[in-house]
Amino acid sequence: MDDKTLEIMNQRFGRDSLISLATLNHELPAVRIVNSCYENGSFHTITNARSNKMKQIGLNPAVAICGEWFTADGIGENMGYICDAKMKSWLIN
Repeated sequence: MDDKTLEIMNQRFGRDSLISLATLNHELPAVRIVNSCYENGSFHTITNARSNKMKQIGLNPAVAICGEWFTADGIGENMGYICDAKMKSWLIN
């Protein structure tokens, strides 16, 4: 990603932003709006590990996102419990 693109991504999504997150519910797409923040090339969303979106990502990590003029696809990952000690370094940054 070039510097100009990175700057635009950080300006637009580098804070709490609403994006659409698509997962697969077996063979059917499931889309919902989530709060997310862009940092270091990834979008981060805090949600309950027992939510349908996390269950779907656990079965098939392929995801897609959309935020107004921006769309992307990638791999969803459960990074763990937000209050876990290993998450402190991410929260402080």
